[in-house]
Order: sequence, then structure tokens, then C-alpha cells
Amino acid sequence: MGITAALIAALKYLDEKVNATKIALREARKDFSAKQQEVYFKLLDTTSTVANETVGTDDRRAAEKRFWRLYCGEIIMVEDGAVAKAVDLFSDALWEEPNNSVKMLNMSMDIARACRDSLGETWKVTQVAIPAITDDRSKRDTTKA
Repeated sequence: MGITAALIAALKYLDEKVNATKIALREARKDFSAKQQEVYFKLLDTTSTVANETVGTDDRRAAEKRFWRLYCGEIIMVEDGAVAKAVDLFSDALWEEPNNSVKMLNMSMDIARACRDSLGETWKVTQVAIPAITDDRSKRDTTKA
């Protein structure tokens, strides 16, 4: 009888430890998810500003500075593979073709889609697919508006 009681106590203790570990992991994921969301939204605001503002304006220059700070810092801590690839492509375009507003717009949209998918995965949310970009939509240049 004593062995059974000790075994039951040991199993109960182990079960409580497992549950405590699961709760701690869930809380850690919540913190990561919140930070990831915060950084992604900063990134999206920054890249969309770069893409939509005219080269040389104060807003564009400030957004470019913000982008490079995010690129060399915060984004690395939270990005997944798809976001990293989209951000790298945007950085290449910003470095090599900063005047190509259509390309910058499309790359900014690609980052937004990658972030959306990444957050959906982090949150374990099944999302409705975004319709494909049409030729008309992808060729808009908002800097001429």
C-alpha cells in the first residue's frame, strides 16, 4: 500500500511539473508572438513608407534609415525564413534600384504577405488566401498620385 501511494504521489508530481512546463512554454510563446507582431508592424510601416514616398523626401529618408536599423537589428530576432527572404530582396532593391517605385511597392507587399503568413503560423491561425496580384494592380505607382 505504501509503494502504491508513493508511486501515485510521484506520478502526480511529474504530471504537475509537465503542466507547469507547458504553461511556461505557452507564456514564452506569447511574449515572442507579441514582440514578433510589434517588429513586423514596424517593418511594414517602414517598407510601405519607403515604397510610397518620393525618393529624397524627408519621410522617405527617415523611413530608409528606420529600415536599415530594423534590417540590421530587431527583424533578425523574430523573422522566419520567408520574411527573411522578402526583407533581403527588399534591401537589395532599395540598395540597387531605390528609384524603381513599382518594384519597391511590390517588394513591400511581398514582405506584408510573408509577415501575415508568419504571424498566422505563430498564432496557429488558418488564414484565407490573399487573391493574386493582377498586372494592373502590380504596376501602380503611387508616388505619381
